[in-house]
Amino acid sequence: MQTAITIDGTSSSPAHFAQIAGLKTLPVEVRRECRFALPEQNIPPGQTLFVESFEQAHSVARNSWTVLGQNGRQPSGATWNGWQTFNAGIEINGMPQLSGGTIRFGNFFAELDSHCYVAGCNSNSAMSRVLDLQPGNYQVSYWYTSRIKNNASAWRGIVACGATETDPAVAPYRAWNQETNRIELFVEKKGEYTFEAKNMVDVCVYADQWVQRTVKFQVQKADEYRISWRAAGKQDTTGGLIDYLQLCKDACS
Repeated sequence: MQTAITIDGTSSSPAHFAQIAGLKTLPVEVRRECRFALPEQNIPPGQTLFVESFEQAHSVARNSWTVLGQNGRQPSGATWNGWQTFNAGIEINGMPQLSGGTIRFGNFFAELDSHCYVAGCNSNSAMSRVLDLQPGNYQVSYWYTSRIKNNASAWRGIVACGATETDPAVAPYRAWNQETNRIELFVEKKGEYTFEAKNMVDVCVYADQWVQRTVKFQVQKADEYRISWRAAGKQDTTGGLIDYLQLCKDACS
């Protein structure tokens, strides 16, 4: 990319030879145009508005687990580490054998088809973060894998994730094991905190390895928004696993 800078200068000079015409000075004008290349501009990653990797705000030991933000049947929800929780709560897990032998970030991940500590609660749980967003572009990023694996060779390497459950990458795999590994992502504006299908922006029902999911959305007018991850499908306290949740302005690094 090139740019140009033009410099104009004006002054006057004694007019020795023009004095016969009654002039003592003559105006002098100089113009110089310089062209040069600008260095390439690298746009830095956007501001991170939140990140959750389940490494802090708990005392869970490695190779162990517990459920935090236990909600039970409280209609108003509970909280953990700035997250509003629904149903059983957030199961913080440090057992790599449940995630295919690998923990992608640090020593812990989360499962939202969580163990119930009270009778009659739903194990399929949700975690939500509410925040004010200004107009602009945003990106949600997270990592997902299935706890329950299908060992058939045809399922090796399958990533059954998409924007909707009818997505061609998702639909063929929904019937297996009653979607026990299903995780849904919602972006909801204030007044619509109902987990309606129209506000679901991503869904995963199967992946045999950790995969990163990214979803972009645009805010037209400043408002309050709720970003939520929710377990769905079969309620059996074993389901999809998530880690390193982020919300960023423009894009996550």
